[in-house]
Amino acid sequence: MDKKLPFEIEIPNKETMKAIKEAERGEVDYFNSVEDLMKDLENC
Repeated sequence: MDKKLPFEIEIPNKETMKAIKEAERGEVDYFNSVEDLMKDLENC
């Protein structure tokens, strides 16, 4: 049995790296419910 992941690991692209850095700085949105999240997504 091989001890490796069932997929290839790739380097994140620029958009993903930007999102990771924003999250590390705490620049993320929080929602009290899935309903609130969905309302926010509908307004994008």
